[in-house]
Amino acid sequence: MAQHLTTDVVIVGAGFAGLSAADQLTAQGYGVVVLEGRSRVGGRSFGGEIAGVPIDLGAAWVGARHPELLELAQRFDCATLPQYHEGKNVLNLGGRRSTYRSDIPPVSPITLLDMGRVKYALDRLTSTVDLETPWKTPNAHALDAMTFGDWLRRKRATAKTRALMETISKVQWGCPSDEVSMLHVLTGMRALGGLDHMLAVEGGVEQDRFAVSLHQIAVRLAASLGDRVLTDTAVRRIEQDADGITIHTDGPSVQGRRVLVATAASQSARVLRAFTSRPSVLTLRSSRATAGRCTPKSSSG
Repeated sequence: MAQHLTTDVVIVGAGFAGLSAADQLTAQGYGVVVLEGRSRVGGRSFGGEIAGVPIDLGAAWVGARHPELLELAQRFDCATLPQYHEGKNVLNLGGRRSTYRSDIPPVSPITLLDMGRVKYALDRLTSTVDLETPWKTPNAHALDAMTFGDWLRRKRATAKTRALMETISKVQWGCPSDEVSMLHVLTGMRALGGLDHMLAVEGGVEQDRFAVSLHQIAVRLAASLGDRVLTDTAVRRIEQDADGITIHTDGPSVQGRRVLVATAASQSARVLRAFTSRPSVLTLRSSRATAGRCTPKSSSG
């Protein structure tokens, strides 16, 4: 017979968002169970070794605008090291590899002007975002209804500008530009201080890395939660009734008062489709842009 667990809050996803939520809820006295479909924790962070030296094979860097991550690093004794960035920069744009030493890549004047034009438009939109309540941003629904790729096409960005933005989308949001909400992109840019700060090393988000790997912070945070974290436990069905939420997995079923979906943005829509009825919560909107929908759609189930 499958095991049945009961708790206050069920968290789907053992990346940094899910583990941090579990950590904070536990500190407040709530019962928590974290369900992770993979055999490991950490989400987009993943560690490995080269010649016995720990390395990151996923998310790796940290900057001053990551105070919560730095706090966790200090708590779990994960020291930072400055990211080496001397020497030549390497650019692969549109299938062509080039190297350069200045801050400006060696592109044609037309491409440079177009990149500046698109960046200016992004900066202006980013400045309008309400970080605390992104769905209250001016034109939030319109921005949320289009993808980053849609917006670039509307701006008539050149092929090389689109190629650069495509790389940024895959690195920052883990998906192509046609699979992420424009409002989600702008919210991320606002939180991280703008595009320049996102791409910078010294003084930017790539300023430092972790000596033991960023992934080790997630591993140590999960260890502190003990048996509250269940790996290899993919969510298959979510039922909601007057008594709360019941989550069915390949292993145990888990009943709770609330469920918190903390998977990667590109996976959230799949998890939400596991609901057997419309949840009486704010849900991600469903359309071609599956990642990072920000504006709520009320439901009455």
